[in-house]
Amino acid sequence: QMSVFITGGMLGYGLGPLYITLMVSLVGLEQSYWAAVPGVLMTIYLLLFGSIPERDKPTTTKVSLRKRLLEQQRPLLLLYLLVVARSINQIVFVSFLPLYFTLQGYTGEQAGQLLTLFLLLGGASGLLGGILADRFGGKIIIIISTLSYTPLFWGFLNTDGALSILLCVLGGIFLLLTGPVNVVMGQKLIPEHAGTVSALLMGFGWGIGGLFLPVVGALSEVYGLQTILIYTVLLTAPGCLLSFLLPSER
Repeated sequence: QMSVFITGGMLGYGLGPLYITLMVSLVGLEQSYWAAVPGVLMTIYLLLFGSIPERDKPTTTKVSLRKRLLEQQRPLLLLYLLVVARSINQIVFVSFLPLYFTLQGYTGEQAGQLLTLFLLLGGASGLLGGILADRFGGKIIIIISTLSYTPLFWGFLNTDGALSILLCVLGGIFLLLTGPVNVVMGQKLIPEHAGTVSALLMGFGWGIGGLFLPVVGALSEVYGLQTILIYTVLLTAPGCLLSFLLPSER
Protein backbone atom coordinates (compact mmCIF):
# COMPACT_ATOMS: atom_id res chain seq x y z
CA GLN A 1 0.00 0.00 0.00
CA MET A 2 2.83 2.39 0.82
CA SER A 3 4.31 1.81 -2.65
CA VAL A 4 0.95 2.59 -4.28
CA PHE A 5 0.45 5.80 -2.29
CA ILE A 6 3.93 7.17 -2.94
CA THR A 7 3.84 6.13 -6.60
CA GLY A 8 0.47 7.86 -7.05
CA GLY A 9 1.89 11.03 -5.57
CA MET A 10 4.99 10.87 -7.76
CA LEU A 11 2.92 10.31 -10.90
CA GLY A 12 0.86 13.40 -10.11
CA TYR A 13 4.05 15.29 -9.35
CA GLY A 14 5.50 14.14 -12.66
CA LEU A 15 2.57 15.51 -14.65
CA GLY A 16 3.17 18.94 -13.10
CA PRO A 17 5.76 20.26 -15.61
CA LEU A 18 3.68 19.13 -18.59
CA TYR A 19 0.53 20.64 -17.09
CA ILE A 20 2.01 24.03 -16.20
CA THR A 21 3.75 24.26 -19.58
CA LEU A 22 0.41 23.67 -21.30
CA MET A 23 -1.34 26.24 -19.10
CA VAL A 24 1.30 28.90 -19.73
CA SER A 25 1.05 28.33 -23.47
CA LEU A 26 -2.75 28.70 -23.30
CA VAL A 27 -3.22 31.65 -20.92
CA GLY A 28 0.25 33.17 -20.59
CA LEU A 29 2.60 33.38 -17.64
CA GLU A 30 0.76 36.35 -16.08
CA GLN A 31 -2.47 34.33 -15.78
CA SER A 32 -0.89 31.00 -14.91
CA TYR A 33 -2.71 31.15 -11.57
CA TRP A 34 -5.59 29.44 -13.39
CA ALA A 35 -3.55 26.27 -13.10
CA ALA A 36 -4.51 26.14 -9.42
CA VAL A 37 -8.24 25.77 -10.15
CA PRO A 38 -8.32 21.92 -10.26
CA GLY A 39 -6.47 21.73 -6.94
CA VAL A 40 -8.85 24.21 -5.31
CA LEU A 41 -11.91 22.34 -6.61
CA MET A 42 -10.54 19.00 -5.40
CA THR A 43 -9.81 20.50 -1.97
CA ILE A 44 -13.39 21.75 -1.70
CA TYR A 45 -14.74 18.37 -2.79
CA LEU A 46 -12.66 16.51 -0.20
CA LEU A 47 -13.66 18.99 2.47
CA LEU A 48 -17.35 18.46 1.77
CA PHE A 49 -17.51 14.79 0.78
CA GLY A 50 -14.21 13.21 1.76
CA SER A 51 -14.24 10.45 4.35
CA ILE A 52 -12.55 10.97 7.70
CA PRO A 53 -9.92 8.33 8.45
CA GLU A 54 -10.49 6.34 11.60
CA ARG A 55 -8.24 7.01 14.54
CA ASP A 56 -5.86 4.26 15.47
CA LYS A 57 -6.92 2.44 18.61
CA PRO A 58 -4.57 3.21 21.50
CA THR A 59 -2.24 0.37 22.29
CA THR A 60 -2.11 -1.02 25.78
CA THR A 61 1.67 -0.86 25.90
CA LYS A 62 3.41 2.44 25.19
CA VAL A 63 6.96 2.15 23.92
CA SER A 64 9.30 5.09 24.48
CA LEU A 65 10.29 6.71 21.19
CA ARG A 66 13.67 7.72 22.57
CA LYS A 67 14.37 4.17 23.73
CA ARG A 68 13.46 2.70 20.35
CA LEU A 69 15.54 5.31 18.50
CA LEU A 70 18.55 4.45 20.62
CA GLU A 71 18.02 0.74 20.04
CA GLN A 72 17.85 1.20 16.27
CA GLN A 73 20.15 4.21 15.93
CA ARG A 74 22.73 2.54 13.67
CA PRO A 75 20.40 1.21 10.92
CA LEU A 76 18.22 4.33 11.15
CA LEU A 77 21.25 6.59 10.73
CA LEU A 78 22.45 4.59 7.74
CA LEU A 79 19.01 4.71 6.17
CA TYR A 80 18.69 8.44 6.89
CA LEU A 81 22.06 9.26 5.28
CA LEU A 82 21.07 7.27 2.20
CA VAL A 83 17.77 9.16 2.00
CA VAL A 84 19.58 12.51 2.31
CA ALA A 85 22.05 11.60 -0.46
CA ARG A 86 19.20 10.47 -2.68
CA SER A 87 17.14 13.56 -1.85
CA ILE A 88 20.02 15.87 -2.77
CA ASN A 89 20.24 14.32 -6.23
CA GLN A 90 16.51 14.20 -6.76
CA ILE A 91 15.79 17.76 -5.65
CA VAL A 92 18.77 19.22 -7.52
CA PHE A 93 18.02 17.38 -10.75
CA VAL A 94 14.29 18.08 -10.71
CA SER A 95 14.97 21.77 -10.06
CA PHE A 96 17.74 22.26 -12.62
CA LEU A 97 16.90 19.78 -15.39
CA PRO A 98 14.67 22.25 -17.31
CA LEU A 99 17.44 24.86 -17.24
CA TYR A 100 20.04 22.27 -18.21
CA PHE A 101 17.99 21.11 -21.19
CA THR A 102 17.39 24.65 -22.39
CA LEU A 103 21.12 25.32 -22.19
CA GLN A 104 21.58 22.23 -24.37
CA GLY A 105 19.38 23.81 -27.05
CA TYR A 106 15.94 22.42 -26.20
CA THR A 107 12.89 24.69 -26.09
CA GLY A 108 11.06 25.40 -22.83
CA GLU A 109 8.21 23.07 -23.83
CA GLN A 110 10.61 20.28 -24.71
CA ALA A 111 12.44 20.73 -21.41
CA GLY A 112 9.12 20.46 -19.56
CA GLN A 113 8.21 17.31 -21.46
CA LEU A 114 11.57 15.70 -20.70
CA LEU A 115 11.22 16.54 -17.01
CA THR A 116 7.75 14.98 -17.03
CA LEU A 117 9.16 11.83 -18.64
CA PHE A 118 11.90 11.75 -15.98
CA LEU A 119 9.42 12.06 -13.11
CA LEU A 120 6.70 9.78 -14.50
CA LEU A 121 8.95 6.83 -15.22
CA GLY A 122 10.89 7.45 -12.03
CA GLY A 123 7.67 7.61 -10.01
CA ALA A 124 6.36 4.43 -11.59
CA SER A 125 9.61 2.69 -10.70
CA GLY A 126 8.77 3.24 -7.02
CA LEU A 127 5.88 0.78 -7.36
CA LEU A 128 8.21 -1.71 -9.00
CA GLY A 129 10.73 -1.17 -6.21
CA GLY A 130 8.10 -1.97 -3.59
CA ILE A 131 7.12 -5.17 -5.39
CA LEU A 132 10.74 -6.28 -5.75
CA ALA A 133 11.49 -5.41 -2.12
CA ASP A 134 8.65 -7.69 -0.97
CA ARG A 135 10.27 -10.53 -2.88
CA PHE A 136 14.00 -9.96 -2.46
CA GLY A 137 14.24 -7.62 0.52
CA GLY A 138 14.65 -3.86 0.74
CA LYS A 139 18.41 -3.97 1.26
CA ILE A 140 19.02 -5.64 -2.11
CA ILE A 141 16.87 -3.09 -3.93
CA ILE A 142 18.60 -0.17 -2.21
CA ILE A 143 22.03 -1.56 -3.13
CA ILE A 144 21.02 -2.00 -6.78
CA SER A 145 19.58 1.50 -6.86
CA THR A 146 22.54 3.27 -5.27
CA LEU A 147 25.06 1.45 -7.47
CA SER A 148 23.13 2.27 -10.65
CA TYR A 149 21.97 5.87 -10.63
CA THR A 150 25.40 7.48 -10.14
CA PRO A 151 27.05 6.12 -13.33
CA LEU A 152 23.84 6.70 -15.27
CA PHE A 153 23.66 10.36 -14.27
CA TRP A 154 27.38 10.79 -14.93
CA GLY A 155 26.87 9.36 -18.41
CA PHE A 156 23.88 11.62 -18.98
CA LEU A 157 25.89 14.74 -18.12
CA ASN A 158 28.79 13.72 -20.36
CA THR A 159 26.84 12.80 -23.49
CA ASP A 160 24.28 14.50 -25.70
CA GLY A 161 21.37 13.71 -27.96
CA ALA A 162 19.16 10.65 -27.64
CA LEU A 163 21.76 8.74 -25.61
CA SER A 164 21.90 11.52 -23.04
CA ILE A 165 18.10 11.54 -22.64
CA LEU A 166 18.01 7.73 -22.31
CA LEU A 167 20.66 7.80 -19.57
CA CYS A 168 18.81 10.61 -17.80
CA VAL A 169 15.54 8.66 -17.75
CA LEU A 170 17.27 5.46 -16.61
CA GLY A 171 19.03 7.43 -13.88
CA GLY A 172 15.68 8.76 -12.68
CA ILE A 173 14.20 5.26 -12.66
CA PHE A 174 16.96 3.86 -10.45
CA LEU A 175 17.10 7.00 -8.29
CA LEU A 176 13.39 6.84 -7.43
CA LEU A 177 13.23 3.05 -7.28
CA THR A 178 13.54 2.99 -3.50
CA GLY A 179 11.22 5.83 -2.48
CA PRO A 180 8.66 3.58 -0.77
CA VAL A 181 11.31 1.02 0.21
CA ASN A 182 13.19 3.49 2.41
CA VAL A 183 10.04 4.45 4.30
CA VAL A 184 8.87 0.86 4.81
CA MET A 185 12.29 -0.23 6.05
CA GLY A 186 12.28 2.58 8.60
CA GLN A 187 8.78 1.70 9.75
CA LYS A 188 9.78 -1.94 10.21
CA LEU A 189 12.65 -0.88 12.46
CA ILE A 190 10.31 1.01 14.80
CA PRO A 191 6.74 -0.11 14.01
CA GLU A 192 5.40 1.44 17.24
CA HIS A 193 6.26 4.93 15.94
CA ALA A 194 5.88 4.44 12.20
CA GLY A 195 4.55 7.96 11.63
CA THR A 196 7.49 9.62 13.36
CA VAL A 197 10.00 7.49 11.46
CA SER A 198 8.29 8.35 8.15
CA ALA A 199 8.46 12.05 8.99
CA LEU A 200 12.14 11.74 9.91
CA LEU A 201 13.06 9.98 6.68
CA MET A 202 10.84 11.85 4.23
CA GLY A 203 10.29 15.28 5.77
CA PHE A 204 13.54 15.99 7.57
CA GLY A 205 15.62 14.10 4.99
CA TRP A 206 14.12 16.08 2.13
CA GLY A 207 14.55 19.30 4.07
CA ILE A 208 18.27 18.72 4.42
CA GLY A 209 18.49 17.85 0.73
CA GLY A 210 16.67 21.05 -0.19
CA LEU A 211 19.34 23.14 1.56
CA PHE A 212 21.71 22.27 -1.28
CA LEU A 213 19.58 24.05 -3.90
CA PRO A 214 20.87 27.61 -3.27
CA VAL A 215 24.42 26.27 -3.00
CA VAL A 216 24.15 24.52 -6.36
CA GLY A 217 22.52 27.59 -7.90
CA ALA A 218 25.26 29.93 -6.68
CA LEU A 219 28.11 27.65 -7.71
CA SER A 220 26.60 26.97 -11.13
CA GLU A 221 26.77 30.69 -11.93
CA VAL A 222 30.52 30.58 -11.31
CA TYR A 223 31.57 27.16 -12.63
CA GLY A 224 28.71 26.26 -14.96
CA LEU A 225 25.62 24.15 -14.35
CA GLN A 226 26.91 21.00 -16.03
CA THR A 227 30.09 20.98 -13.92
CA ILE A 228 28.22 21.46 -10.65
CA LEU A 229 25.70 18.73 -11.49
CA ILE A 230 28.56 16.33 -12.16
CA TYR A 231 30.16 17.19 -8.82
CA THR A 232 26.80 16.78 -7.07
CA VAL A 233 26.51 13.24 -8.40
CA LEU A 234 30.12 12.33 -7.61
CA LEU A 235 30.12 13.80 -4.10
CA THR A 236 27.07 11.77 -3.09
CA ALA A 237 28.35 8.58 -4.77
CA PRO A 238 30.30 7.30 -1.70
CA GLY A 239 26.94 7.01 0.07
CA CYS A 240 26.33 3.82 -1.91
CA LEU A 241 28.78 2.07 0.41
CA LEU A 242 26.38 2.66 3.31
CA SER A 243 23.73 0.50 1.65
CA PHE A 244 25.89 -2.59 2.21
CA LEU A 245 25.85 -1.94 5.96
CA LEU A 246 22.05 -1.97 6.23
CA PRO A 247 20.56 -4.88 8.16
CA SER A 248 19.00 -7.65 6.14
CA GLU A 249 15.24 -8.02 6.43
CA ARG A 250 15.45 -11.79 6.10
